[in-house]
Amino acid sequence: MTQEKEQRKHKISIIIPVRNEERLIVSCLLSVAEQKIKDKALNYEIEIICIDNNSSDETKKSILSCAEKFKNINYYFESKIGRGSARNAGIEKAKGDIIAMIDADCLAPSDWLEKLVGPIITGEAEATMGFESDAINNYWSRIRQEEDWAYIQKKISGPYIEHLDTKNFAIKAEILKKIKFDSLLNSYEDWDLFINLKKNGVKILFLPELKVKHYHDSSLKKLIKTQFSRGKSAALIHKKWQKDREFRELFKNDPSAASVNWRNFIFFLPWALWQIILSPRKSLFIISADAAWKAGIIASKFKR
Repeated sequence: MTQEKEQRKHKISIIIPVRNEERLIVSCLLSVAEQKIKDKALNYEIEIICIDNNSSDETKKSILSCAEKFKNINYYFESKIGRGSARNAGIEKAKGDIIAMIDADCLAPSDWLEKLVGPIITGEAEATMGFESDAINNYWSRIRQEEDWAYIQKKISGPYIEHLDTKNFAIKAEILKKIKFDSLLNSYEDWDLFINLKKNGVKILFLPELKVKHYHDSSLKKLIKTQFSRGKSAALIHKKWQKDREFRELFKNDPSAASVNWRNFIFFLPWALWQIILSPRKSLFIISADAAWKAGIIASKFKR
């Protein structure tokens, strides 16, 4: 690291979109606000940007109570419901030269930010991404964790990853302010952003050991709701990028791409029976998740 980089004081903007998370947002904010900096050479200060995406519970009250204790916590309201819109609102408010992101249902370890932004500050990377660990530990959350890790392993390319999950992510602000998220997407907006980043030559350094605790879907009802939303967004993304050769090549063997293909609907029943035989323990989760995903794809066809 050069002396100039050692002396320069960076500002990190941490964006947290939140909707109806009055309980979890407090724990999330405390974990972020109480970050420790061991490597003084990194030399940065932080601002925390909470984007209340039109919550109907006591989310605002919870955030403001934390802001009384930590003056670098900032509350903003975004009326247009959608994760893409909420994240873009945070980007517009961000004053830092590096933007970090975590979700309201996550808890950051005490050295999270230092490890996440360190490679960007030192010039090793333009963007970084960590992973997650299960904070609930029931049937639904354990299988989700296992399936997510199996998917991630297929996307690792050397020190980089061909994927993006914004619950544990950092990037140079100048890049994100130019590209931003698709405000029409309420789910998988990070997947769509990854495509844009890749097309602009931005590589994401993967930090698999840097994990935030994540409150996964803890019931069948929550799983179905999440997968339905993801299926709708996945169909919209595929429609958006279907004529792009790089996109087709990148996702031709991706499970999500297969689910958007109508031919996969025809073979759903025999596929489901095979899942029961192949993996009895996971079959309820896998079949439910895929059925909800396909229902979301069908619903996207009726979206105005």
